[in-house]
Amino acid sequence: MSEQPELSVVIPCHDAAATIELQLQALANQRGAADFEVIVVDNRSTDSSRDTVDRWQGRVPGLRIVSAPELPGAGYARNVGVAAARADKLLFCDADDLVAPDWVDAGAAALDQVDLACGVDITLPEVAFDSLEAMWAEHFPVALSDRRVQLRAKPSSYPIVLGGNLAIRRGTYLELGGYDASMTLGNEDNDLAVRAEQAGHLIHRAPAMRIAIRERADLRGVYRRARVAARGHIQLVDRHDLRDSSPHLRDGAWRFDLPRSLAATAAMVTKPGEQRDWPAIATRLGAAVGLWEGEWRSRRTGFGAPDLGRGLQPTGEKR
Repeated sequence: MSEQPELSVVIPCHDAAATIELQLQALANQRGAADFEVIVVDNRSTDSSRDTVDRWQGRVPGLRIVSAPELPGAGYARNVGVAAARADKLLFCDADDLVAPDWVDAGAAALDQVDLACGVDITLPEVAFDSLEAMWAEHFPVALSDRRVQLRAKPSSYPIVLGGNLAIRRGTYLELGGYDASMTLGNEDNDLAVRAEQAGHLIHRAPAMRIAIRERADLRGVYRRARVAARGHIQLVDRHDLRDSSPHLRDGAWRFDLPRSLAATAAMVTKPGEQRDWPAIATRLGAAVGLWEGEWRSRRTGFGAPDLGRGLQPTGEKR
């Protein structure tokens, strides 16, 4: 790898020892990729994540570990990673997902056309994330030759991005101020999307940037994730005055989601075992509770001030 790679791949990492190795293996075996580096940002891990990453030194291009101990959250961790990155083209993926074999090349091609692009994803059961070769053969068997980005013509009323499958030019990232480190409720990606479109940077779609995302099997974890995300949604719409365009709040029906979710839970019990969709119920119930909690916090204390760009100063430990 040269001193000035063409691309920097940034991976936020918190207690990801059980998952990040497959992602690193995928990055070590990219096809047709330009010169790139990989920066893993250790965000307060208490497991063996650093040791796991260290085992891939020399196999993953330009692999470095950067410490981000000051705050929790993927947004802050990504800012720290960008501060350490050396390339103008930035790609983001997550420690518990799996990129396609041509993901880096597809990201580079996207940034030759636009300054901001979001890829596409498929969701697979946790048990599917076993063998890299099997995953790629079944789900990404063909490298897509069409690298054209699907251009957006106008801003969205409610813009979103997938932070774990994002390509952005460094100059654009810095112009936007990076991620808002106060957004720690799973809403940092959409906060960046809103600010991007407010600044005139449309979020284009890059279908060749493909990843696989894990579907959580743990019902408690599914419920908790939906609950936190719903609280974060209230923070997001408050921050950017998006209540009228929110897909969850605009018609006021969300106020009845909690009793409806409880009724759906009771109805699910009466169904035959093979027809019971408990993950869907856990998601629905968690979202209903989270929206009420978010509304309560919004009216009582608020969510505090933004913390835009925290971590963009190059202070993290590198090796």
